[in-house]
Amino acid sequence: MIQNIGLLNFKCFRRASVSLSNLTVLTGLNGMGKSSAIQALLIVAQSIADDSNKGRLLTKGKYIDLGTSSDILHDNAKTNSIGIRISGANSRATFKLRAKATQKNNYVYNNNFSTLRLETFSDPLCAPSSENGISKFQYLQAERSGPRKYLPVGDDQSESFEIGSQGEFVLHLLDIHGSSPLDLADPRVISGDGHRLIDQTEAWLKLVSPGVSLQLKTLYEADLIQAGFSFSSPGSLNSRTYRATNVGFGISYVLPVIVALLATPTGGLIIIENPEAHLHPQGQTHLGELCARAAKAGIQVIIETHSDHFMDGVRISVKDKTLTPSQVKFHYFHRQGTETEIKSPDIDEKGKLSEWPEGFNDQHRKNAVQLLKP
Repeated sequence: MIQNIGLLNFKCFRRASVSLSNLTVLTGLNGMGKSSAIQALLIVAQSIADDSNKGRLLTKGKYIDLGTSSDILHDNAKTNSIGIRISGANSRATFKLRAKATQKNNYVYNNNFSTLRLETFSDPLCAPSSENGISKFQYLQAERSGPRKYLPVGDDQSESFEIGSQGEFVLHLLDIHGSSPLDLADPRVISGDGHRLIDQTEAWLKLVSPGVSLQLKTLYEADLIQAGFSFSSPGSLNSRTYRATNVGFGISYVLPVIVALLATPTGGLIIIENPEAHLHPQGQTHLGELCARAAKAGIQVIIETHSDHFMDGVRISVKDKTLTPSQVKFHYFHRQGTETEIKSPDIDEKGKLSEWPEGFNDQHRKNAVQLLKP
């Protein structure tokens, strides 16, 4: 498990250390550096995953495109070096870029990186692996595939299945692995019509949209898969099947989030940006619970969110003893000038946080004060 991200002169961080746990929640106002911390991990992941890469730190690659190395140098850097350090319990991977000035303030970067003890780093980020054909590393960006008539079939996804950074291969994953059973003792399993992956996907979808059912239609000759949704209420038959484009946006948008959290094998790593997008507060809270259950199943989960309802789901899970306080980290990102600072409230066994910094998901309280004014 990754325990720490160290950053030097990386984007909005002149120097920063971000501690991680089983479930880590990054929050804060827009443009404060939450995504930058995640991007540091993704740069490392895509640099190592690219077989054609010859020892370079790739700022453009499989997961993200941050432009040139000069684009990621901190504005007020006191040196011309950029560094990313990822630390685990007994291992460390360090990546450095060193710049040489051709003219004043015009730096050319040598993208050769140095690696320390990378061969001992067993985390899925640095040592991609799979189990039962599903990759142990999954990343979902904020801009995911919404309602589409069809989604694509992946080229080689069946061997080490990644859901795709936009969730574009979610239907293909369900088509291939949907019948695979989850262990009944798996904390992610809830009551439903079964414990296969497809059954549990529907069970969690029903918490977002009660009565929803998912049907898949595969057109392999066209390398496409179509999703349809039907609805029912207790004691009634299912409605006809509607194409995804005629169903609420949130259902399609959350589908890859739910599948990634359910399908990733124990020992895996999941990074998700804004899992709560387009969801009702009830669904956002349930997603916080699912993330906690995935972490309890032995998967490291890193979430970027703007939702206090999602955070409440995590806090309730601690109170319900799904996770212990030490297994959860909250980080609040805020800027002071050009530099980002991080505050990290502690959580206790009742789900209460030690502090609420200004701007830390406190808008509901501020609005209530305004409404209660004479």
